[in-house]
Amino acid sequence: MASRLLARILDARRTLDYLALAALGVLPMVVARQVGAWDTQVARDSSAGGDAGAIEFVGYADEPAFLAFPILAPLILFVGRWVLGRIAPVAEEWPPSRIPPIVGLVPTAHQPAVYERLRETVLRPALLFWALGITLVVQFLDALTLLQTYFTKGVHTDERDFAVFYLAELDEPVSLVENIVFSACAYLPQVSVIFIGALFLTVVFNHNLFFLKRIYRRSAVAEGEDPRTWFRIDLEDVDRCFGFRAANDAFNAQVLSLGFGGIALSLTRLSHARDQLASGSVTTFGEAFAPLTLFPDMGQAFVPINWFLGLCIVAMPALVKLLPLLPGVGDDEVRRNITTYLAEFLPPEEWRLAGTDRGEEITGLAARFAGNAFWPTGNNRASVLFFLSFAVFLVTAFAPVFAVAAMQGIPYLAAGIACVAVLAWVLQVGVFWLLNRSLFFVDERLVNLPSTGVPETLSPLRRREKLPAGVFLSYRRSDAVAYAGRLHDSLREHFEDERIFMDLDDIGTGEDFVHALDAALESVKAMVVLIGPTWETVENEGGRRLLQQGDWVRAEVARGLASDILVVPVLVGGARFPDVDDLPEELRDLGRRNALEVTDTRWAYDVGRLIEALRESLEEP
Repeated sequence: MASRLLARILDARRTLDYLALAALGVLPMVVARQVGAWDTQVARDSSAGGDAGAIEFVGYADEPAFLAFPILAPLILFVGRWVLGRIAPVAEEWPPSRIPPIVGLVPTAHQPAVYERLRETVLRPALLFWALGITLVVQFLDALTLLQTYFTKGVHTDERDFAVFYLAELDEPVSLVENIVFSACAYLPQVSVIFIGALFLTVVFNHNLFFLKRIYRRSAVAEGEDPRTWFRIDLEDVDRCFGFRAANDAFNAQVLSLGFGGIALSLTRLSHARDQLASGSVTTFGEAFAPLTLFPDMGQAFVPINWFLGLCIVAMPALVKLLPLLPGVGDDEVRRNITTYLAEFLPPEEWRLAGTDRGEEITGLAARFAGNAFWPTGNNRASVLFFLSFAVFLVTAFAPVFAVAAMQGIPYLAAGIACVAVLAWVLQVGVFWLLNRSLFFVDERLVNLPSTGVPETLSPLRRREKLPAGVFLSYRRSDAVAYAGRLHDSLREHFEDERIFMDLDDIGTGEDFVHALDAALESVKAMVVLIGPTWETVENEGGRRLLQQGDWVRAEVARGLASDILVVPVLVGGARFPDVDDLPEELRDLGRRNALEVTDTRWAYDVGRLIEALRESLEEP
């Protein structure tokens, strides 16, 4: 039941949840009017003794942070679902409407199994209870002084607001019981927001932990287990990201959400610091640096703590290179030298050194390892992530100092911003220094590229033989002829030339086109259907060509689907897959095939994924 509830919370199609959260935010407004805690009241404080003058008790209507909850709570749920929809969309059974980016890192045939494992990890009932536990602890610590005021003798809070209206001597007094009931209603929307944030944080943590644990390591793969169900690093990746850039969406969405979260937290802290200045409790830099000024209550202390925790969770994928060094992951045998360290990341069939240390070849492999980034989408993005994250952390931690600097004038504020920038840069450099230093203790070649460059001819990686199977390239000349030619050249590195059929090259002058196509289809085991932007919409004088019986592209694809060969749709030129209802009846089965997208900016990687999918299906077991 907990897993179903968790799946519901993560399911963006549950639109009524937003209305429920909005109603939860409105509830305290209704109760505040009923108990008389809506408007700000000026009255004598009954706990202050007979000589105390009248003071102001702030009503619920004058607390903008609480009034924002009818909008804020649904908005946070919406944003959280949007972010998780790009990181780990696992609310649906297989096949989902959108495949999680990290699942796309494995060959197509193994994606269902990896998706189910990811789904089990993300929808574990324990996550729900962890989020609930975190919420209760945070809320308890935040409301501790108020609870002490309610249930013990004496007043333990300096604030005079709607939560302690029972202390005000009013014409229509609010009883302690009424105040407790109202405060519970008032803090309920805050509890829901904390719970949603904690839940999404635990989901992202488990997603990133799953990613790290599924990086291929020899010592982690059970005997008989297929290594293709693991995320295997690609040392030849032209993007120098170990081949993980295809999972861009998952990691970039985390960075984006961390950025927006940091802005919101910084504004919250700065707003609170501004209130401190307005009350006169902080006027100098010395007062601003005082611990009780920086963090006057547990709620304010939790802001930078939660932010730093979020940064650590988002930064987890940067540990890929260090996996054999992590406690509980690697072992002493693997850490012993550079050969065993590198071999840990490669399946035996791709490693031909058999445990021996052949210097030049190991140096070449180490150079490829060192040349790849720590962060799955590139170290440049990681540098920006860490710099901005540390800057936000410093602002949230020292918000009162910035408030005083702003009060002193623009030069002081500019100096504060400059100090934050320098400290954030130093911390960012320090993070990469620590990462590199950790690898340096194994062998400096894992960090430093050789001065002579990366050896091109020496590598302990086994070169895979060309597949003997045939491949048929189906494309529309007016739509994707350039892509077809480029793909043909790429396929020649993995298939025998005479087994790649492309009509321009393979149909001789005067040869019967129909006969040539039939012969080609009989000799191949796979068809790649290139779909460009106008593949389905291009027209001639008779209308849409795809709907005409004489259209050869239609005939090619229909014959391929009717046979028992593998048919793989490939999107090029930014094309989207056509609506199945717009396809002829004999082509609608194409809509049930998992399409791959090949882009200009990452051609080598995307074509590599296509070739891996073809190898997965065509190689002999």
